[in-house]
Amino acid sequence: MRRLLEAKDAQGATAIAPQTFSLVDRAAKWGIIKKNTAARYKSRLTLRLRKLATA
Repeated sequence: MRRLLEAKDAQGATAIAPQTFSLVDRAAKWGIIKKNTAARYKSRLTLRLRKLATA
């Protein structure tokens, strides 16, 4: 998703967002990352996606 955001591909990033968020949530569930870290990652990716979609 980060590569798509850097390439300014809003449609591709929007399509892959649910898969990315699912992966982050699973990592938090398994204890690989903390819940707040997962929330921060998802929030920052969402903000970048929204900014790209409006541009």
